[in-house]
Amino acid sequence: MTALRFGKSTTITIPTVITRRLLLRCWQARDVAPYTAIAADPEMSRYTGSPRTENAVWDMEAALTGHWHLRGFGMWALEDRTSGKFVGRAGLYEEPGWPGIEAAWTIRRDRWNQGLATEAGHAVLTYRSRPCRLPDPP
Repeated sequence: MTALRFGKSTTITIPTVITRRLLLRCWQARDVAPYTAIAADPEMSRYTGSPRTENAVWDMEAALTGHWHLRGFGMWALEDRTSGKFVGRAGLYEEPGWPGIEAAWTIRRDRWNQGLATEAGHAVLTYRSRPCRLPDPP
């Protein structure tokens, strides 16, 4: 019988960012149902190509988490700091073949027009300006 050896584990580092009202954090399994509800809203889905089933959202969350490992940056889950409720996503994304890095966000529709996208976007761009593995913008 061949002896097995295990090497050092790979760790994916996803920083947490705290703003006045939001916690930008790593995705969690409990985010699947609320994000599926956001994506099912026809008004919201006019603007994004978000998945609309829980299985597809699970796959999206896994891909967004892996994006941090592959690129050194990615999308965060957004949590309301007061209520602890999931309110959307925001971050940086780069699809293979795209001309550059996209700053993006999706906010739960009942939270539109409250400045959350602006607050999250500001946090994302502030993070972008910190030293990390991001290439320079074109």
